[in-house]
Amino acid sequence: MAHPAAAAPQVRLEDLADEPFVTYPGDVQSTVRQAVSATCADHGFVPLVAMEATETATLISYVAAGTGVALVPESASQMTVTGAVYRPLIAGSRPVELAMAWRKDDELPVLHRTIQVIRDELAAIRAGRSTWADGRPVSQGLVA
Repeated sequence: MAHPAAAAPQVRLEDLADEPFVTYPGDVQSTVRQAVSATCADHGFVPLVAMEATETATLISYVAAGTGVALVPESASQMTVTGAVYRPLIAGSRPVELAMAWRKDDELPVLHRTIQVIRDELAAIRAGRSTWADGRPVSQGLVA
């Protein structure tokens, strides 16, 4: 049975305040969990955590099974899980800072291509022309 919010093109986070949430674990330093908690606080509530999952695919599967709702990074919407519906929030959410590390002496072409794709996307975001805006994933054209 689909959640009532699944029929809406966008969701007001306040409308989910009484819903059970599936989220990343609170007992580890999860940047996404911290952003979810802060975003909910910005909207006047503390999420009612029904289930925690360390992996995004597992978290989305719990949502698809009807365990609760979740806030996930926009990139997660590329995962197709039967029963899961992705909807943007009407009011934004807290950003999540990401980092990338690699071995200084690593010469694999796929690594250098990945770094370039990320740098290009960051430049596009800063210029207001992110490839996410038109629905294409950042990794389009990346061949491993």
